[in-house]
Amino acid sequence: MDKLYRKLERIMRGKIVIIGVGDRLRGDDGAGSIVAERLKNRIRKENIKIIDAEISPENYLEKIVNFSPDLILFLDSMDFGHPAGEIEIFKSDNILFTGTSTHNTFKPLVEYLKNTTGAEIFLLGIQPKSFTLDTLSEEVEEGIKKIEKMLESILKEVEDGEKDKD
Repeated sequence: MDKLYRKLERIMRGKIVIIGVGDRLRGDDGAGSIVAERLKNRIRKENIKIIDAEISPENYLEKIVNFSPDLILFLDSMDFGHPAGEIEIFKSDNILFTGTSTHNTFKPLVEYLKNTTGAEIFLLGIQPKSFTLDTLSEEVEEGIKKIEKMLESILKEVEDGEKDKD
């Protein structure tokens, strides 16, 4: 977890948009949406926008582009072959475009945002146990708590204002 924390610390600079994605009615699939909702109530800075997009991140494109972010971080459940609840970060170029219906539109969404904002784009993924349950698995709930703790700690330290120019 320390390695992931350090990587997140390195990339969280400038104007940041965090987008939680997921279908809460499909159990573990709702993890990204849940994290965004919880963080939105605790992190309030001018240079950080947190969006709980649920299953429709495309509905927030104008809001994202108008914010002119340096970094866009998607939070979502995705199957990357690890034990349930594990967390991994992926650069947009390395994201696996398979899985749930939310991901079917993910590639064109990311390409559009890269082309219009020039922002770096990452996905912080959490390995689901199941997409069929109507409640979160214990493993994913623990993963959600870890993500919340990491992001809240890092985002409180992110300086307001413009991105470092070095």
